[in-house]
Amino acid sequence: MSIKKLTLGILAVALIQLNFSCKKAFSPLPPYPGMEIKVTSFTINPQKDTAIVLANGTIITYEAGALVKEDGSVVNGNVDLLYRELHDAVDIFLAGIPMDYYSMGEKRTLQTAGMFEIDAQQGTEKLKIADNKNINVRLASKYKGENYSFFYLNPENGNWDWVDLPSTEINFDKSIAQQALDAKKPTKLFGDEFFVLNYNRFLDIYLNDDWDRIYKLKNDKGIKKKLEEYNFKLYDIDIWTEIKFNRAYYYPAEFLWKNLDGKDFPKWVNNMEIEWKEDAKKKWYMVNEPKLIHEVDNIYKFTVTDKGKTFTKRMQAIIPLKNLLKYTAGSLKENYNKAMIELAEEQKKVDAMAETFRAFSVNRLGIYNFDCLLKLDENWFPVTPMFTLENHNETKQVILIFGDNSGYVKMTEKEFTSMKINPKSGHRILIPFTDNQVELYPIDELMKIDIDSLKSQQKPTVKFEMRNQKFNDAVEFRESLGFE
Repeated sequence: MSIKKLTLGILAVALIQLNFSCKKAFSPLPPYPGMEIKVTSFTINPQKDTAIVLANGTIITYEAGALVKEDGSVVNGNVDLLYRELHDAVDIFLAGIPMDYYSMGEKRTLQTAGMFEIDAQQGTEKLKIADNKNINVRLASKYKGENYSFFYLNPENGNWDWVDLPSTEINFDKSIAQQALDAKKPTKLFGDEFFVLNYNRFLDIYLNDDWDRIYKLKNDKGIKKKLEEYNFKLYDIDIWTEIKFNRAYYYPAEFLWKNLDGKDFPKWVNNMEIEWKEDAKKKWYMVNEPKLIHEVDNIYKFTVTDKGKTFTKRMQAIIPLKNLLKYTAGSLKENYNKAMIELAEEQKKVDAMAETFRAFSVNRLGIYNFDCLLKLDENWFPVTPMFTLENHNETKQVILIFGDNSGYVKMTEKEFTSMKINPKSGHRILIPFTDNQVELYPIDELMKIDIDSLKSQQKPTVKFEMRNQKFNDAVEFRESLGFE
């Protein structure tokens, strides 16, 4: 009897082991195989402390002896440490990694601040991290904020397991670099955000206050065309109050001004004639004299009242016209555009710098994610979607990528009934197909949706007329979505 029980016990254990061995481990399924970010291999000596510094600022710190064989034995000889980073929803989607998080039977969506995958092998032999060791990863993240947790992708079921809270460090180097770049930005001295108060005074200065030339050329169309090439707005307004700029005094008409509030001078101000009156002491004064009230630095408030109407605006003194006219309109634009092109290249480098560094010590190889749970506010509302495809016949799944590219929602046909949209956020709606094709809902059409009208209805039907896009690589796919 005891032998029979023992035999049955051994059989039960064998069946359990067989059941586990038949279970297939989770493996990401990229929607467009070959377009996912590939791992980078770093050859290291596993018995030496090693620090790997990536171009974006990520640091992987390896402690001697941290990698061992699957049975726990020591590894001799060099090994390959495999690593890759996925920085946003597009990276993660193309890698075929889910962003769903299941808790207490409820499906939630994660928003990433950066994901990484770390693995190791020697030849074809898989390695693991020793029980009493860790590998430290200080990830360069392009997202701000400290409300992120650290998750591990369970390789057995493909679900995310919460691990702990990571340490977060603001990248002050980026702030300093941005401030330095902003300081180098050239002053724009042309365009319709600038104006000259009095065209005739502009002409006087252009002709060096040579009264003979002014008299002869005041109606010269060629000169007027040259002055108009600066693209300033030219008015016919007189203000006799003096203003101080640096250590000198000027009349307002001798300056280039910048419009700070977006308001143009109305016609009645531009064409206004000054009205004079004599007071009781036989002194003459201007009844409707425009006034400039100094606020701060070179910023002034313009005020004028005439015939019961009042107009005010905020404006900034930029540069004396005599100094400006040392440069032609063409040279100003050329120098400005050249400087802005150079700054744009520098800005790309600054933008590529991490906003924050997120650090954690891992004791298992695999896929990790710095995430927070998506919080759906009142701007998200349920709809009944109807998809019209341009080049395909059936809709089996829909992907919604958040407007800030921090996460995505994958919906099957059964889940279409629970679809929510938030047009203001600029999320992308797409349906992936094989052969490097995707059906997209144009972002400009999304932004046109009348939100207030839809919110007043109970799960309104919204028609999404999709547009087919073909792409050759991950860069083109990203560009088709409007992400950089």
